[in-house]
Order: sequence, then structure tokens, then C-alpha cells
Amino acid sequence: MKNKLYKTAKAVAPSLLLLLFLLPACSDESSNTPDIPETKYAKLTITLGSADSARPSYTKAMGDNDIFNTDSADLAHEHFIKDWWIVVMKLNNSSFSVDSIISNTTANNVDDDSETEVGMDLIIGETYKFYAFTNLDGLVTTDKDEVLNGLKGKSEADMLNLAVTMQEMDKYVKDATHTTPAEIPMSSYGYTHVITDDPNKNQLSICLFRLLGKVSIDVTNGTGKEVTLNKITMGKFRTTGQIFLFPYDATTNLGYEKGNLFVGQGQGDEYKLQSPDFPNENDADERTKGKDKEFELNQSLASNADKPYNYSFYINETSYKNQETNASDMTIALDVSGVEKDLAPKNTKFYFVRRNDLLKIPVLISDASTNVTVSQKHMPIGGLPIQLTFPNGAIISDQTVHLDHAGEVKIGYELKKLNGQTSGWSLKYYPGTHTPGEQFCNARVMENVEHSNDEGLILEGDTATNEDMWTNLKWLGGTDTQPIYGYKLTPDKVTDGGSQETDSPTKGSFTIRVQEVVSGEAKIKLTLVATKDETEVVLPYTLTIKFGKKGGNA
Repeated sequence: MKNKLYKTAKAVAPSLLLLLFLLPACSDESSNTPDIPETKYAKLTITLGSADSARPSYTKAMGDNDIFNTDSADLAHEHFIKDWWIVVMKLNNSSFSVDSIISNTTANNVDDDSETEVGMDLIIGETYKFYAFTNLDGLVTTDKDEVLNGLKGKSEADMLNLAVTMQEMDKYVKDATHTTPAEIPMSSYGYTHVITDDPNKNQLSICLFRLLGKVSIDVTNGTGKEVTLNKITMGKFRTTGQIFLFPYDATTNLGYEKGNLFVGQGQGDEYKLQSPDFPNENDADERTKGKDKEFELNQSLASNADKPYNYSFYINETSYKNQETNASDMTIALDVSGVEKDLAPKNTKFYFVRRNDLLKIPVLISDASTNVTVSQKHMPIGGLPIQLTFPNGAIISDQTVHLDHAGEVKIGYELKKLNGQTSGWSLKYYPGTHTPGEQFCNARVMENVEHSNDEGLILEGDTATNEDMWTNLKWLGGTDTQPIYGYKLTPDKVTDGGSQETDSPTKGSFTIRVQEVVSGEAKIKLTLVATKDETEVVLPYTLTIKFGKKGGNA
């Protein structure tokens, strides 16, 4: 799978030949009527599947890596293709209309990359446009003939207005009532190609996108003791209504052509990408009639587990109609026994859900209170360092920092309180040696996540000459051939009232360097390991560093 999380799926199928009738070459020897030239054809090879075989695809759900870990129980289902169709449109009089539809009802889902090559003969010199979609059985509308027949002869605009209805989200999940989950419908943007007589130029790749989204909640118990997670409530989510079969901005290709699908920054047409359009605008403003997603769990959570406890579910594409306020109304609440009760809903910073999105929500349950300061080297006049507070309780452990200029940025951290105490705790730093599984305070750019270091926002430095800035963290599992890089953390110096300086037990810092780019984003995982007597507590926090324009999901 090339370590691609939630990679856009492909189907494997034999090459197909689209037979077009040749115009006969006519010659009338008894007259001066000129010969009608024979129409010439060339083979176009289309590859259906993931964007790594074409241009990169960028959705909330995609970066260089796919959404989910390769050991996810959902992975095979999310890549599964039952059958597919390609709509072939031909340019006539400055507009495209449906010329033909080809299909295949068998797919080879054994191949990890599921690559499909489809061959078709098309007229040299003509301009065509191609749309693809798959898994129509995963829709409420399951009459494929009706859908396909409704496309024939349509203009492009009419086709892109085709509305479909998703099934109930639980039908896509394998559970007690669904031994075989419904296939996830997928569709594509339009891809334009001019047929030439050069075989090397008649190659095209089409990327498919799922018509639903997914939420993945990662819960970490950082209390130092076992607790019980009774219930998770998150919402609100759209539960009914129609969506477009093809991406709602497919008429402009705004996201695809800009290489920034669905990011939705800026104004004008780009601003529309911040929230999906729906066939019926009455369905678009669904917040008041949306529903919360609830998990009744009563699950024991061990402290300092090897990985977070994950709770995932599929969701409908959902709009958000008041982005201008920059106030999210998508919240999450946890009911936890074993810590101080805090049932208040927490703001997730997500405003809406688009097709193929993944909303990763990191939640930390702890009795710790931690402050993080972000200081730029050239502070504005009268400016103060940015202050982030991670309070105790069940919190969203990802906070965002907007920077206004590049250069050195010092990030400081301080453990203010843990388990109700302000003294006795100390942060644990790497001493130079370790035993397998032992943890220490560390900070590193997150991998396998969207915008892990978008556009190279954070300069990685040269480990040979800049060891203090960018250190190879082999003790976290890195090797010479596959290193894990992170920042060297140093404790702050404190005095005892005299001239003697010592290392602070609870305060420290590290420095990053931000390059001058138009805009970018990076995620840094800051993990603090606190110890006292025989107790050790691991506190993972995420810092989302943004530079440049604001907008879109946080």
C-alpha cells in the first residue's frame, strides 16, 4: 500500500476498447467531388485510482499519506471497488456533452494499489473530458440503469447537477446488523484531454473521491491511573438530504486544478470551497435538524497505553453557513469516571465536513495543567508571546498558533500542576541511553498527517552542522536509514535566590525555524513525560503552526 493512509481507491480490470464506427472514405470517380479523408483514431489509456499515479490530491483527508493506518480494520472496505463507470464527453461547439459510457462490473481488490488501466480508441485531434464513479449500490438510489440512462445525451452542466442520496451511515459499517457493509460510493473531477497521434501523450490518470467523510477520535489517558470512558458525544451531523454525485465544485475544478482540493482559503469562488453546496439549499442549512453521534462505551482506559484508543465513524457531507464568524459549532463531550467530572462540550475547531474528509480529533484525559508560549524573534512593537493553555480534564489536545513572520520561533512549555499538586513533579529528558519502551520528553514534526510540514514551512536543518535544532531521535525508533527527527529540548535555568543556576524541573523550550512562504502549516507533537516517586505520566500535545492566510477548517 506504499504506506498510503486512506488512499484514493483504484479498481483492477482488463483493458477495454471503446469501438467507434469509422466514417467511410468516399470517392466518386465520375465527378470532381474530393475524397472525404478517413477519420484517424488513437488509443487513450486511462488509469483509474489514487492520485500517486497522477497529480497529487489534496483534501482534508489526504496529504502525502492516506487517512488511516495500514492496520485499520476499515482499510480494505474503504478501498473496495465493486464496479465502475467512465463517462466520456466530447467537445462540440465549445461545450461538452456525453458521448458514451463504459463500465466494468468486476474489480480486482487483491492488488494493494488496485490499479486499473482502461484503453479506448478516440478520434485524433478531438477534445474529450472524462468523469468516473463507482459503487452505486452504496447509495439509496441503487437502480444503476436509471442513473446511467439519465446521463446519456446530457450536457456537462446537467450531468453535474445529478443528485443522489447516501444510505444511513451505519450501513457502511460491519456490525451486528450488517455482516457485509455497503460499498462506499466514489466519483471524480472532470479530466480534459486532446487526443494526439503520439502514444506517449495519450495517457491520463483519474483520481476517485469518496462521497462520505469520517471522524476518527483518538483518546489518550494521561492521568497516570486507570479511568473509565463512559460516553462520547459529538455533533451535530447532517443525517438526511441529497448531495451531488460529482464534486459540487466540479464545474470550476477550483480545488483540483489549484492542487489544493477543498482547502477553501481566500474569497470569491475559492471561498465557496469552505462549505459544500447541496442540490436543495433547504437541505444545506441543516445544523438545527442535525444529530449528535453518541458512543455508549463504559470502557476502561489504561494509563500510558502504547497508542490512543480510537473511535471512528462515517458521516455525511455537512455544510456550515456562518464561517464568517469563525466560530465552530461542532463539539465533542466525554463522560469519564476516575477524574474530575467535566461534561461541557469542547470546541473541535471543525466547522463542516466535506466528502472524503477525515476529521482527526485528538483528546487527552489528564489531571495536568500545562502552558505553552510561542515567541517570535522579532516581536511586534508592544507584542507579547503567544500563550496556549492546556487545562486538566478531557481536552482537545491540538491547539493552533498563527505566525506573522518567518525566522526563529522559540516554543516554551511549563507543567503548572499535575494531580492537584504544584511541586514534586519533574520532566524526564533523554539522558543518552535508554531501555526499549522508555519514554522521555520530545518534540517532533508529525508524520503521516495532513500538513505535517506543508510546503516545507519548518526548515529541517542539517544534522551535521545544526545538531541543536534538528536531532535524530533514534531512541524513538529511528535508524540511520529511516530516521525520526525532532528538536532538542532543554530545561530552563532557574536560580535559588543567589547566583547559582540549576535546571528547572518543570519548564523548558526548543527552537524552530520558519521559512518565508506565502502560506503553510505544520504539526508538531510535543510530548511531556512527568515523574514523581514511582508514578510516570505521559502528556501528548499537538501544536498546529500556521503561517500566512487564515481560513478553512482549523
